[in-house]
Amino acid sequence: MKSLKMLLRFAIVGGLILLLLVPLMMIRGVITERSQYRDEAFARVADSRAGTQQLVGPVRVVPWVERKQVELVDPLGVKKTEIMDALAEMYRRGRRDMSRAAGRKPKTKGAAHE
Repeated sequence: MKSLKMLLRFAIVGGLILLLLVPLMMIRGVITERSQYRDEAFARVADSRAGTQQLVGPVRVVPWVERKQVELVDPLGVKKTEIMDALAEMYRRGRRDMSRAAGRKPKTKGAAHE
């Protein structure tokens, strides 16, 4: 008798668990459906607003000169301070890349101003 009551309790608890799984699956289906709808809406807005980015038109690199005050020591140990003009690294790199793209040789340091 006691084991029959225990079996009945387990059967009722198991039935309740199975009964509660039905709404849980329904809720999971709604969540999946709404997340798909959100992804579709996001894609529609992205397509209508921006689309893919494209580089349009030429890129202009503005030449400039970097001036540095440099302290030099000659072989005799005499210190001299000089102001040196050097092309900025960014300009030189951009100039080389643009020259290569155009099929020309890059200009040297002396051609800082065009």
